[in-house]
This record gives sequence, C-alpha cells and structure tokens, in this order.
Amino acid sequence: MLLIVALDAIAPWPFKILIDNVLSANPIDVHDKLNFLLKFFHSRELLGFFAVFAYFVSTFLLAIVGYVRSVVTKKVIKSLTTDFSKRAFNSLQSLAIGFYNKQQIGDYIYRLSYDTSALGDFFEEGIIPLFSSALYFIVTVGIMLFIDVRLTLFSLVALPFLAVGLYFFNIYTVHATKRSEFLNSATLSFIQEALTHLKIIQAFSQQHRESRTFDRKVDTLRESDVVSYRLDFLLTLLVAVIIAVSYSFIILYGIRAVFAGTLTTGLLVVFIFYLDNLINPLLSIIYSATAAQQAFVKIQRMNDFFSKRAHLHDAGSVRKITDTTIRFEHVTVIGDKGGKMLDDVSFEIEPQKRTIIFGENGSGKTSVVNLILRFINRPSSGRVFLGGIPIDHYNLKALRDAITFVPQEITLFNDTIYHNIVFGNPESSWADVRRAAKLAAADDFIRTLPGRYHYRVGEAGTLLSGGQRQRLMLARALMKKDAKILLFDETLSALDVKTRQQVIDNIYRFSRGKTTIIVSNIFDVVSAADQVIVLNKGRVIYAGASSRLPKELALYKMIIEND
Repeated sequence: MLLIVALDAIAPWPFKILIDNVLSANPIDVHDKLNFLLKFFHSRELLGFFAVFAYFVSTFLLAIVGYVRSVVTKKVIKSLTTDFSKRAFNSLQSLAIGFYNKQQIGDYIYRLSYDTSALGDFFEEGIIPLFSSALYFIVTVGIMLFIDVRLTLFSLVALPFLAVGLYFFNIYTVHATKRSEFLNSATLSFIQEALTHLKIIQAFSQQHRESRTFDRKVDTLRESDVVSYRLDFLLTLLVAVIIAVSYSFIILYGIRAVFAGTLTTGLLVVFIFYLDNLINPLLSIIYSATAAQQAFVKIQRMNDFFSKRAHLHDAGSVRKITDTTIRFEHVTVIGDKGGKMLDDVSFEIEPQKRTIIFGENGSGKTSVVNLILRFINRPSSGRVFLGGIPIDHYNLKALRDAITFVPQEITLFNDTIYHNIVFGNPESSWADVRRAAKLAAADDFIRTLPGRYHYRVGEAGTLLSGGQRQRLMLARALMKKDAKILLFDETLSALDVKTRQQVIDNIYRFSRGKTTIIVSNIFDVVSAADQVIVLNKGRVIYAGASSRLPKELALYKMIIEND
C-alpha cells in the first residue's frame, strides 16, 4: 500500500517536465526545482525521452505492485472470512436445543450464508481502502501545498460540505441496511419453512396463498433496496455537483496564476492531475466509510451468535463414567409458559438393566430424556445424578459419547443409507454396518432398494416409509458399540407389532451389559423390561419391576381416567 501511494504520488511529474522543460519555447527558469535534470541530458529531446520512460516505469510498477497487493489482500480477507464462518457455525452448534424452538431457522441460515462475509467486507471495502485513501489524500495535499499554497487551500474549501453530507448520509444508510438485512432474513426464513412443509401446503391447496405472501415479502424487500440505491445515487449526485463547481473555480484561478506568472503551465497541469487524484481518494474515503458502516451492521448481527445466553456452557470436568446408575431427586422442570413439564420427580434407573419409561403423550417422558442428554442443562429444581455425580459435572462430550440415542423426531440426512448409518461412527467397517442394519430389522428392505446401501434417502428420509426411517435411525444408534447407555425415545411407534417385537429382541440382545432405556407410550413393550417407570402429567405414578406392573395397571388406568 505504501509503495502504491509513493508511485501514485510521483506519476504526474513527468508531465511537468514535458510541458515546462521540453515542449515550452520559453527560456528555462533557473529557479525551477527540476531544472537540475538538464545537467544530465544534452538536449530537450533526451529529457523528453526520460520523462516518458519515467512515466512508463512508474505506471508499470504501479500495476505490478497493485496486482501483488490485491492477491495478498484477497488471500488474507478470505482467511478472515473463513475463520469467522467456522466460528459462527461452531457457535450455532453450541446453542441449547430449546433455543431453536423459538427461532426462525432461516434467519440463521441467512446470517451464516451472507453475513459472515461482512468481516471481509469491513476490511476489504472499508478499513483498508479508507486507510490507504486517507494516506494518499494527506500525501497529495502535501504535494499540492508544495506547488501552490493558496490554490491548494482554495481547493479544500468544498471538504466541509462533503463531510456534512456524508454524516447525514451515513445515518440513513445504516438504517436502510438494517431494514434490508431484516427483510432478506425474513424472506429466506419464509422460503425455508414453505419448502419444509410443502406436503401440507399442497394437501390443503394453499399454494396461491403462500405465493401471495412471498410476493408481498419480495415486494417489500425490493422497495427497501430501492431506498438504499436511491441513497447511494443521491450521494453520487451530491459529490458530483460539489466536484464540478469546485473544479471550475480552481481551474479559473489557476489560469489567472499562469497569466500572472506565479505558476507555470506545467505546474498547473500537474496540479490538476493531483486535484483529480485527490477526488478519487476523497470519494474512496466517503464510500469506504459507508461500506464499513454497512458491514458493521452485519457484524453486529453475527456477534449476536456469540453473545447468546442460550449457549450451553460446559463447565463439567468429569470425563470418566464408571457407574451408569441414573437417579432423579425431586426434579421439577418448568416450561417456557410456566407449566410444569416434570413435577417433583424421583426415581432411579439401575445400571446394566432394561428400563421402560412409559406414559401418554405429554406425560413428561421427553423432558426426562432431555435431562439425561443435557439438552436441558439443569432442572428448575432438584438434581439429576449419574453414578452418584451430578450430571452437569460431567464433560458434555464425554457424557454424550457414552450414550447412544435415537430421537423421537425423524433425523436422517439427505445422503446414502450407508452414510446415515455410520454417522456416529465414521470408522466403521461394512460388516459393522450390515450387523447394525440386521439388528434394526433394516437389512431386508435395504437390499430391495436400487443401489442398496448406496440408496439416497432424500430430505429427512422422505423417500422411505416411516417404519423404514425409524429402523435406519436405530441402526445408526447401534453403531456406537462403546456406548454404555442406550436411550430410545419413542422410536418404535411406526413399526408393526411383529417388526417391533423383533427390534426389541435385537436391542435387548445387543444391550447385554449396557444400561438400556426405552421411552414409549406402547404398553406391550414393557413385558421383557427389568424395570418400568410410569409417568402421568409430569409425575411418577409407578416405578418398579415390570412383573408387578400388571397389578398396578388398573390403578394406573384409573388415575389416567380421573385426570
């Protein structure tokens, strides 16, 4: 950057030599500061060739240095942007699961896709050109003062007007940028939600309504963008008018100085060169300041990622799990609307046993799962223990590495069956994949598909049936052979009775020596369990051996009916 400023600063002087010392028919002025060059040249023609060569060399070097600077700058900016994107994505992954239940996912997709470039824009279009232009502006003003002090001061009269205009322009620009960012984010959120629920939209024949909503959003976005463009054009007009007026007066003043003999024609031409070169960095300062403001708006939105209180801060230090006894002591979980998801719940899940957590929908089963996995970091009151140690004292990664989990929701990736199964254990062999698929009763249907294990399942597994998707998720969970705790949350509901019993038998055979927890609202899964915990409206109404459950079932049903 410093080399570019220096080369730009000397580039106009060969023209002064050409006009005053080569082409002029007037006698050489001995007071001219550049006439010492005549001592090294025998004729004006040679001096002329030197001036042209000097201009060529400075221009050529300027191009080379500019190329190198552009490449290096772009490389550094891309590195900054990439690191910023990685940090943002990692921050998104560390947010608590419950946080996303209240947010528009499309907003965060937009920020991660577009706003992460803001840090690069802030430097590349804002800070770097702002600094280099300011430096060049100072150097140019210094040279102009060297040429003619009064003419330079006269040239700088317009600066206060530009500064005031820029101040008010930036106020409106920041506001317009914030509105445009909000509307862009809202539009992407709408698209993401519409495509996710396209089946429902088509089933209810609501495509036209969704299209009208989308039209309104993009029309509002267009109007907002037009306002931003209008502000840009208004600034350009303001600058152009001020420059045109100031140029006219400066040139007229310079011509009078030449006629008065206080300024040579060559120096006037060089001065005009510098004046023209002064406008470019001045405009660059204005536009760079605006670009920096706009980029900073996006950076502030991105910083929202890093300042969220919803980040799950892992202060746990215990990494080794030696005992898989899970104990809930007077646990209460209060939901966002104030209702109790769990109400003074106490029970113990014995290690290396098969436990069924049974209850109707809304009984609190998923809250128990979320506490074990620390999707809910701590209950509202009470404590959850693992092996006699509060569960939040464990390192989060160590805890989750010890648990293999099948969620209630369909969570398949738009990839092959093979890659979906090995997701939690990428180093697995083909034999391990086939074994897990057979345990989950999935191998038979996989072998009927085109490409078999290389078959792509579609978005969220939409190219498979509900039962097939559940079996693939089971197979994925069973790939974690080293897991000490198996946790299945309502994963058997889409299976027919025969397949469900086959899967349960396979799970129990696979889970020997492990703590197995099956969460279900299907009563026929409890017969082979060692322990059953029955929940109803957030309370434990039974906890004990499955062999005693039939005696308690009438009481359980009576409680349900009375509630």
